[in-house]
Amino acid sequence: MVSKNLHDADRRKYEYDPEVMLRTSMPAEVDQAVPDPLLFVVLKSGESYSTEHEVHILVRDGSEFSRHFLPPHGHHVLKLGVATWDRGTSLAQALSERWRKLGSLWTDDLESSPMEFTIEPLYEQHVGCDPK
Repeated sequence: MVSKNLHDADRRKYEYDPEVMLRTSMPAEVDQAVPDPLLFVVLKSGESYSTEHEVHILVRDGSEFSRHFLPPHGHHVLKLGVATWDRGTSLAQALSERWRKLGSLWTDDLESSPMEFTIEPLYEQHVGCDPK
């Protein structure tokens, strides 16, 4: 989600919200006695987890198709939202109870802190200048 400034980002006023979905399908075998380490990250107290993904933000190019993209220059604020659970609440409750000895099963969505960025024009137009 992209806003024009921090004030708008805090108020969830977005100029660009593509809802890009990076999905990984969770197989039916998720309902196991212990969390599958290929599907779940188990953190001990004080530990953290980080991952990296490339995010592409579309910028207007003058075509009609790009009218809902970001302007080709200017200051903006980016916030990323991440869904952590794509199954029903009954399964979440069952697994949470079963895995309680390991800690809490986190199923709430996550949202990043706002990150400011600037789109620089690819080139400047100079009226009356010879490009040579």
